[in-house]
Amino acid sequence: MIRVLRQRDWSKPVKPVAREVRSALPGDDRYPPLLFVGRPAEFFAEHWLDRCAERGWSAYTVTPRAGRLVGVREHCHDVVQVAASLPRQAVLVGHGPGARWAAAALTRYPARAAVLIDPPARLPDEDVVGPAQVLLVGAAGRALTKAGEHYKVTPTLLSDPRRLTDPSWLYPLEGLLDWLEQTIKPR
Repeated sequence: MIRVLRQRDWSKPVKPVAREVRSALPGDDRYPPLLFVGRPAEFFAEHWLDRCAERGWSAYTVTPRAGRLVGVREHCHDVVQVAASLPRQAVLVGHGPGARWAAAALTRYPARAAVLIDPPARLPDEDVVGPAQVLLVGAAGRALTKAGEHYKVTPTLLSDPRRLTDPSWLYPLEGLLDWLEQTIKPR
């Protein structure tokens, strides 16, 4: 069941902040935009955004808000706000802590699809809004298994998950772009 009104969001809204958003745009607009979250914008902008644009995807990333008292709720809010500002329904790509934020955003934003890289064991109890297809990527373990059960999908295992912290390593990016190209038809 989808709750329309979330009491906490109404009574204590998330404070707005300036967001750093970077992008790389292709020559055409065949596919929906990708929104990468979970790391500073430079992490994705250095290699991943340009590679997405080379393959025909508009790619965006947002730097997480800073502060000790910032939680999943605030990060989720930022993801939803940036996704809603994009020209088309976005695909959310969460990496590391961003996988938790993207999972939370899926309960508030009808994403076209989502890719959760190394998702957390604890995921939102609420249902996904809309018909988003979800790809789970990471190392074998309890968290990935629980996420697979939660979204009712079989996770994709990586042989060397430690390499996910190296933004120049394009192997997971190529795999997720291949999956998206098979899942989402260009317009």
